[in-house]
Amino acid sequence: MNSYRPIARLILSYFLIFLLIYLCENVTFFIYPFVLISFPHLFLTIILFGHEGTHQNMHPNKKLNLFITRYFCHFPFFVSHSQYSFYHLSHHRFLGTAKDPDLYFYKSGYKSIGAFLKEALVNLITLKYAVNFIQYFNGLPTWLMGKKIDNYKNDYTAFLMFWTILIIFISYFDIWLPYLVYILIPNLILLPWVYLLNKYQHFDPLKQNTPYSANVILNNALLQHYLFPLNVNFHKAHHQSPSTPYYLLPKQEISNKDNILFSEFNRHIFNLNNESTD
Repeated sequence: MNSYRPIARLILSYFLIFLLIYLCENVTFFIYPFVLISFPHLFLTIILFGHEGTHQNMHPNKKLNLFITRYFCHFPFFVSHSQYSFYHLSHHRFLGTAKDPDLYFYKSGYKSIGAFLKEALVNLITLKYAVNFIQYFNGLPTWLMGKKIDNYKNDYTAFLMFWTILIIFISYFDIWLPYLVYILIPNLILLPWVYLLNKYQHFDPLKQNTPYSANVILNNALLQHYLFPLNVNFHKAHHQSPSTPYYLLPKQEISNKDNILFSEFNRHIFNLNNESTD
């Protein structure tokens, strides 16, 4: 494992974010459409580094791995590292069963592309995506109401301290509008893809009701990098070896039967073959 490669890529992602914000604010705001295209990808990349850290793949030093993952990958994007880790490792353990906490996200497809777009628009406008995201990836609201969530040591105190400091910083420098424009709006744009990504990883096109993971292959390398950063499309390879860092996943020995073309997978997820959605 190259202990510096993930950290260098993480630093690069943050550098590009701050660079584009600087250019928008000080050169021309006309590049903002490019921000709306690139920031969801960069944000997803950083969040997926949190996934790497959950599997101890950010750095071999466990304490440093936890620190980087919690404070630079998860907390800035409203994710509780403890809750995400508990759910995600449970997902690996109980994949495809009733105990899989991710089953809800990938067990069924859509009747059509139009049905997905309609659902995405409604959920964005009503903030349902955002509320569900907080409930699943954070759990803080439930904790604040005094309800015990699961039997794990949570990091909500650290999370609250982090966001208290950040809110004070944003308020002191009066940058709530830039925060809305450059952080919150791109995050909202990202949410439909976050939910759809689970289907590209585990939706079973054959509907065999057995644990299923896919390696989704795209012929366009640039599009693959944009939609599936950190090789997250090699999900079968990841489940076979969770301790393998993202940059080695394409080199994993995998059977061709575990590979499916992105275009073909879309036909199943969006029911382009007019299959039964039951």
